[in-house]
Amino acid sequence: MRAKKTGLVAVVALALVCLLTMNASAAWYYATINEVGSTSSNIAVRLSDNATSPAFTNTWFFLAGDRAKEMLAAVLTAKSLGKNVLINAQGITAFSDITGIYVTDK
Repeated sequence: MRAKKTGLVAVVALALVCLLTMNASAAWYYATINEVGSTSSNIAVRLSDNATSPAFTNTWFFLAGDRAKEMLAAVLTAKSLGKNVLINAQGITAFSDITGIYVTDK
């Protein structure tokens, strides 16, 4: 019985750590679009953070989920108009997912 309780506590603790880590990594950034492209299975965009101390520079991101084509439309519109984007990134390492994007003047 004690082993079952210990195992359950370990699983709950691990799930909580994963949940908190996932939520903590999502953030909004104003970014400049450097390149846009696609692979056989993903749409990718290379961005640079516009902050005074950039969190990322020339980093590739994937447009995630079933809204990737809509986000691609926003990226292409911003690029063609010479505007920047506001992105919600799930991380800032290479090929992290972007789950939200807006065209902006910033």
